[in-house]
Amino acid sequence: ECPEATKTETPRTIMVVGGGAAGMRAALTASERGHVVHLYESSPQLGGQLYLAAAPPGRGEFAELARDLATQVALSPIHVHLKTVVDEALIETQHPDQVILATGAQPITPPIPGVELGHVVQSWDVLLNRVATGRRVVVIGGGPTGLELALHLAEHGCKTTVVEMLPKIGSGLEAMTKKIILERLKKHSVTILTGTRLSKIDQTGVTVANKDHPARFINADKVVIAIGTHPDTRLYDKIKSLGYT
Repeated sequence: ECPEATKTETPRTIMVVGGGAAGMRAALTASERGHVVHLYESSPQLGGQLYLAAAPPGRGEFAELARDLATQVALSPIHVHLKTVVDEALIETQHPDQVILATGAQPITPPIPGVELGHVVQSWDVLLNRVATGRRVVVIGGGPTGLELALHLAEHGCKTTVVEMLPKIGSGLEAMTKKIILERLKKHSVTILTGTRLSKIDQTGVTVANKDHPARFINADKVVIAIGTHPDTRLYDKIKSLGYT
């Protein structure tokens, strides 16, 4: 059996911001140690990016983990606040002894002309079925997320093109996994352009460039950005002045 957490002699009020895996684990640990914990999540459910990770085929274990952690939270004394965006005003009003930020990451949006157009979406939006993609899709980014997304789209009948700046795709994928994904991409006739830079997006498609084609146009009903994420430090930058670090 796992040893019980050591109870604190000085219980504190702790605000945990972010209801993903990290936030739920932090909240559970603090609660087990005897602190009064308030867990805040901006979406209608706990789980965060675990459900995003569970979206591609064969990744259901991430959803199971999200449900397991959420069940543990529900059975604990933790006060859960869903559909609540935490800002400086809320923190000042609640005045917790400690704030734990578990706000995860935000998708990177490249500074490309046309990236603000309505048919340009993030990979998260597609994986979570927030948007319809149309028949022709260009995926910007040939890393693990981009390739899994391209395969998902191709298997659902989309004519899919992957655009990757690096000379090779699948950086960061385990060798056997990469081999299987590449074979399935080939089977579904996914076009892969490596060493290729996105230059511009317009209403009907994208313009890309590489050493062979300084300006190649590709028609697209949807352009999906899948070039990675960066830490979400927006709230941290705002609350430093309140004395929480």
